[in-house]
Amino acid sequence: MKPACAHIIRACEALIRSSRNLDSQSFAAIGHRGYARLLRELRALQNRLYGCTKFDKLIRYRCANLFFLVLPEELFRDPEIPVGWGALVESNGALTLARKPIWHETTQQDRIRLLHRIAVAGTRALNRNLHDPGVFLQPL
Repeated sequence: MKPACAHIIRACEALIRSSRNLDSQSFAAIGHRGYARLLRELRALQNRLYGCTKFDKLIRYRCANLFFLVLPEELFRDPEIPVGWGALVESNGALTLARKPIWHETTQQDRIRLLHRIAVAGTRALNRNLHDPGVFLQPL
């Protein structure tokens, strides 16, 4: 190693060692714009990943072959549409395909399983009401 470069390398190594002790509070405290932007992007990605669980369940339960969100033009933001979903945007009384959905294969067994889940959930709610002393059954 050349002697002229040795002091630069030592300085860089010292900087790297000291940077390991930095925490996120120091960047937030000085108002670092790049750090703040990175945090905003991270929050947006986490919201997309964890905040769309209801949309993901519909795909996982194989409720349909195609999934669409229908929304007014002023609310449409392409990055906010869940992965695999299509978007129909309402503008001037007409629907326009703004994003194509991905085709999801479903079988008859998938559809029967979905209907079974709906029936079980409905029965569970009915059973709760039957056992609630405040609910009186009306004759048909």
